[in-house]
Amino acid sequence: MRPEDGGPDVFVHLSAVEKAGFTTLEEVARVSYELKTGVRAKLSAEDLRVG
Repeated sequence: MRPEDGGPDVFVHLSAVEKAGFTTLEEVARVSYELKTGVRAKLSAEDLRVG
């Protein structure tokens, strides 16, 4: 994902999308999220909210 504030892209794992109740995200979807430190200290989007 590309944040609106122009910051660096954020990794979104398919499992986070599925946990939010979706199978895919549209390229133009507006998504809010929480940044979490994951495996190997990588930041990823969790707790997705679409809309």
